[in-house]
Amino acid sequence: MNEYVLPLFVTAGIHEQTFWSFFADFFTAFGTLISVIIAIILYLHKLRLDKRDAARILLMEIRNAEKSITEIKNTKGVAETTFVMPVSSWFKFQHHFVADLDSDELILLNDFYNLCTLVQKEVDRLKNLLPISNEEKIRLTQEKLLDIAEQHKDSKDEYEKHKKLVLRDRFFPETEWFSPNLPEYRILQHVPNIRYITTSSCGEKLKSIAKLSS
Repeated sequence: MNEYVLPLFVTAGIHEQTFWSFFADFFTAFGTLISVIIAIILYLHKLRLDKRDAARILLMEIRNAEKSITEIKNTKGVAETTFVMPVSSWFKFQHHFVADLDSDELILLNDFYNLCTLVQKEVDRLKNLLPISNEEKIRLTQEKLLDIAEQHKDSKDEYEKHKKLVLRDRFFPETEWFSPNLPEYRILQHVPNIRYITTSSCGEKLKSIAKLSS
């Protein structure tokens, strides 16, 4: 083989190898880029879904709280079934909405959740005191009835009547709601300061994010 031809074959082989190597590197890089883009798209989609779900959870909590607040305002008291804010998710999810809500709306939500949490603590305290309050009320009632029965021991009818009342209170369940004054007083102090969310611009934004109609 001519001494000039051999270098040409070698050079051509090198060029061909370089071309295929470049081609393979290009598609590897392109495939990596596509994978990164898909990963980013999936991540952003998940963020949108998480944000939507967070907004729905907040709206459910807010609506339940507003319903309970309205009932407290209307009745001027607390029922056994009252739950204002048993679970508070705002401080867990608030990072999702910083870019969507202005400072006034963020303050509104913070105040709403803080006050509802305070009211819920007083509701819990009230319910925890109920058994003690009822037991003490029954004990004092029984003592009073026994005193009255003793005062009328010379009158058989009166004595028997009050003895029966003592037995009735002891063996029949209490049917009335006795609320200790201090927790209920605090609840009624806090409730007027709670501003509703669902009828505000903040509520409308949350509904929009949650993909819910008004």
